[in-house]
Amino acid sequence: HAAAAQAKAAESRLAQVAAGANPADTAAQQAQVDALALELEGARINHERSEALRRDGAISDANFQASQLALETHRKMWEGGVAKLKSLKGVWDLDLRLSQAQYESASAEADHAKAEVEQAFIRAPTDGEIVRISTWPGEHVGADGIMEFAQVDPLYVLAEVDESDASRVHVGQHAAISGSAFAGHFTGVVEQDGVKVGRNNLFSTDPASSSDSRVVQTWIRLDDSGPARHLLDARVSVVLQP
Repeated sequence: HAAAAQAKAAESRLAQVAAGANPADTAAQQAQVDALALELEGARINHERSEALRRDGAISDANFQASQLALETHRKMWEGGVAKLKSLKGVWDLDLRLSQAQYESASAEADHAKAEVEQAFIRAPTDGEIVRISTWPGEHVGADGIMEFAQVDPLYVLAEVDESDASRVHVGQHAAISGSAFAGHFTGVVEQDGVKVGRNNLFSTDPASSSDSRVVQTWIRLDDSGPARHLLDARVSVVLQP
């Protein structure tokens, strides 16, 4: 906020220099120049009268010199007023360049401060659910990062289909999903079926089942995630409709 305020102040100074003097100040100085011009004209007339009287011997040298000094004084005052009026009406290139440089410097500082502030925020790439927070404010960020974030809309079930049944799975097929962690069941549609056979990641509790089954991973998109979004990575059973 301080950097932005300084940039705003520099912008105002630049606009003031570019615009020149205040119109009221210029008008007041113009009036003063006009008054000085009248005084100068009066001093010139008085000096011409003094010259005529001097030629006739009707005035002393001291009085003549006094009128001459008064004329020069009023001329200097008028010239000074005219010079000040010109300075008020004109925009000095040096002042303009200096104000422009100050404004650019303040603007760059404000942009830099804004960029630093943005780095203090953590923004999610999309809507989703914070699953777990690994690092709290003031703590060092470790290998687990700051948090675990999941996109839960849509929500998918990853089914492991035995390789012997892989040919019976196709995109668009309906599925029913159930699990011990959920009440009732969910429905979904196969969105992507695997093209590679690998080892299973889930192991059955049945001791007679093989622990090294060959399976194909199939992605099923839930029609309604419901409470499933709060139990991510839960183990479920999938029944694919023929």
